[in-house]
Amino acid sequence: MVFWWHDVFLWKNLLLPAKETLMKLPYAATWLSELHPDGMRQLCVGTILAVLGAVLLPVPIFMGWLVLKHFLAEGTATGLPAIPCLIALAAVIASSVCRIASAVLSHKAAFSLSSAISAAVLDHVGKLPLHWFSGRSTGELKKMLTHDVSQMEDFIAHNITDFVASLVLPVICIIALFFVSWPMALLLLAIVATAIGIHASSIRNAQKTDLYDRYARSMSLLHADAVEFVQGMPDIKIFNRSAESFSRMQSAIDQFRTMQVEMRDAFKYRWTAFLTVTTFPFVLLALSGAALHLANAIPLEKIMLFLMLGIIIFAPLNRLVRFTSSLFKAISGYMALRQLMNVPAQQAGLRKHSEIESADLEVNGLRVSYEGKTILNDVSFRIEPGTVTAIVGPSGSGKSTLAAVIAGMEEAESGRISIGGIALEDFSYPELSKSMAVVFQQPFIFSGTVAENIRLGSDQAGDKAVRDAARMAHCDHFIETLPRGYDTLIGAGQEVHLSAGQRQRIALARMALKNAPVVLLDEATAFADPESEAEIQQGLSALLSDKTVLVIAHRLPSIARSNCILVMENGRICERGRHEELLAAKGTYARMWEAYASARSWRIATLPTGPNHGKEGAAVC
Repeated sequence: MVFWWHDVFLWKNLLLPAKETLMKLPYAATWLSELHPDGMRQLCVGTILAVLGAVLLPVPIFMGWLVLKHFLAEGTATGLPAIPCLIALAAVIASSVCRIASAVLSHKAAFSLSSAISAAVLDHVGKLPLHWFSGRSTGELKKMLTHDVSQMEDFIAHNITDFVASLVLPVICIIALFFVSWPMALLLLAIVATAIGIHASSIRNAQKTDLYDRYARSMSLLHADAVEFVQGMPDIKIFNRSAESFSRMQSAIDQFRTMQVEMRDAFKYRWTAFLTVTTFPFVLLALSGAALHLANAIPLEKIMLFLMLGIIIFAPLNRLVRFTSSLFKAISGYMALRQLMNVPAQQAGLRKHSEIESADLEVNGLRVSYEGKTILNDVSFRIEPGTVTAIVGPSGSGKSTLAAVIAGMEEAESGRISIGGIALEDFSYPELSKSMAVVFQQPFIFSGTVAENIRLGSDQAGDKAVRDAARMAHCDHFIETLPRGYDTLIGAGQEVHLSAGQRQRIALARMALKNAPVVLLDEATAFADPESEAEIQQGLSALLSDKTVLVIAHRLPSIARSNCILVMENGRICERGRHEELLAAKGTYARMWEAYASARSWRIATLPTGPNHGKEGAAVC
């Protein structure tokens, strides 16, 4: 009856509030088993050893109680009993060995499983379509790939074996003590059940208020805004702003601090009660034992056994709180990772790069909307092989969005993009990569050598091919001036920091090395000075002469000799033709050209100096 009541109590107060979390455990275990079976076997063996260590832990105490009982019965003249002492020594050694082996195996399993998780997640991320990343912040991905994986690793390494051992030890002791004195064992059980009930009420209260989910969301927001804050640090320093002035970062910090205070307030009273119940059972056992002893219901030596065994029951219960907290964090991380893993991978087509007979690029009926606003509307054009087509237009006209859609970084609602009559989605990603090279305005430089960054265009290229590509992009001169030439380490935190123009030239060298038939240049020479831009264009002219080239540009003179110029306005192509034709039409392009020419005539001059003039050196425009 007592055990039935205890089971019902635990079910209603602990399992039911956490049932949604507990229901996810089998799926998480199955997923981990599929990722790394050896790691799960190590964890299972470690758990079994933890149970053995917990079972052996009371043995020295029981042997000590037998020795104490022996002395109470025989007196101090009797020698120390050898067998109980040897059993106690053997149990201490065996228990220590089991617990140490359990800790080693659980940590090895945690490291193996976390590595498998990271590898699986990164492999899946590499298969996701590029447009999926456009709606995700770097901080959000960083949290999933680092923090969430770390939470699962910590839970596996430190909590599973400890929790099982903490659960087995009280059960073993209470069952054994029921054979010694059921009234005192019942009191001990009531104290344990009260402690568990207090902790269960904390869990139930947290789930009613959706506390753990909001805590996870606030942490995710903090990670995302922290990365953005670090990336924006140069501008913050330039304008002498503080962290408080960066409103999103400050808001994320305030929200996380509020969540921490709310978490503290939600648990502080129950945590105090839990500590009180688990810290003072010795007093209750001593008082109840004394009362029973005075009533001749229990001998003194049995009271001593309760005091000796009863105390060790409550020490592991404090781990229950840590286990529950880590469990919810680990499950939260698991759900975030599973949500990422459930994102459909990019559908790989079966068409080959070799099937392209004529590398013409055709865009037909492209439409893109964002939050109810139309960004591109029925955009259609065709670029013949061996020709250069430029896209221009005022800011907000949709040029960059069009480039992003063609590059696969944004998803179109409708429309079709094809190379040689084959839709882009019909190619596998490696085959599509062979067909198109893209250079953006702000290319990414990886941490590595200059040669490794250029070789990103073709990992099979030799040193001569890398140097030839660098010469085409007109970056071989500045590379030779670096400390170790092509072996110089560049990228974040490396020995040399490249300027924006130098990074663009490295990206152009990648493109030259890749030698794809279709080339998309999105402001690829925006950071080059006019002289360097002319040299780069001259160097690339031979490479691009037989390719299908699409250029997104703001510098109108750089595209004046294009075979065709597409003028965009309000998400549509409003004009198309050659430079002379568009100027003669006196439309949007002509106004842009006139504005550009007017801007080029702008200069800074100084007023004449002297007594009849203004302040010396005053500037006019």
